[in-house]
Amino acid sequence: MRSITNSLWSQSGRYSSHGELYPDRDIWLLPEEKVILTCTLEIFDQAREYYGRPLKINSGRRSQKYQDLLTKKGYRTAKYSPHVLGAALDVDVPDDMTDVDLAKLLRDSAAALSYRVPRIGYLQYRGDQGSSSFVHFDCAWNLPSETLSKLPLNVITAYTMEGLTW
Repeated sequence: MRSITNSLWSQSGRYSSHGELYPDRDIWLLPEEKVILTCTLEIFDQAREYYGRPLKINSGRRSQKYQDLLTKKGYRTAKYSPHVLGAALDVDVPDDMTDVDLAKLLRDSAAALSYRVPRIGYLQYRGDQGSSSFVHFDCAWNLPSETLSKLPLNVITAYTMEGLTW
């Protein structure tokens, strides 16, 4: 598996805008929190290269307060979200793909970079149409040990499961 030789954290990738990664609507996100795991951004960039057209990020880094607000509004959110830790992106499914296609693209992109298979979520977000409008993916397995050590054991176990799909 690939070990990161560059920085563990990045502020942006080649194909991601600051606004996509750190939306203005999250007024609680501190400047020093505006970073994402480099492996997450590199996998997204590789997926964009393979796809050959823009892919839209609909959610990147979140503050805990914004995560709590989403929960109150009725969105399905995780108590210990990798978005809050800077490890996750939600990517809109393009019109010419299904959620399964996008999930495969993200897995293939990780493999091309010799990364572990990212954790991918889309099944629980499917509606009546049979396909989710977005795919969540994260590299929570690459979070620093000092971050992981602050989480409950069951969350650490889930975060470090290679290729977990839900």
